[in-house]
Amino acid sequence: MSSGQATYISPKINGVLEGIFVDSDKSIQVDIILEDMQIEVFSIPNIQGSRFIPVRLGAVDSEGVSFRDTCTKWVLNDKLRFEVKGATNANVNFTVRYC
Repeated sequence: MSSGQATYISPKINGVLEGIFVDSDKSIQVDIILEDMQIEVFSIPNIQGSRFIPVRLGAVDSEGVSFRDTCTKWVLNDKLRFEVKGATNANVNFTVRYC
């Protein structure tokens, strides 16, 4: 990221999303979005170092109560868009794990 922000769009992923490895040498903000449907899969305002993020699908009941800690996984048939903001010249790597 030479400018402090970057966007990467993955090839189409067809499978169950297990998680995402993020490796950054500087503090960054990451938003991960389903490209075609424009649905936010994950957002984290501050991450640095090497982390594994077990991305899960949150559920909300009819009264608005969130069940974010459910173990439901995303089943994808779409591209993922990674939007990264942070310090200039940050080195950021993503590894998407799916089956």
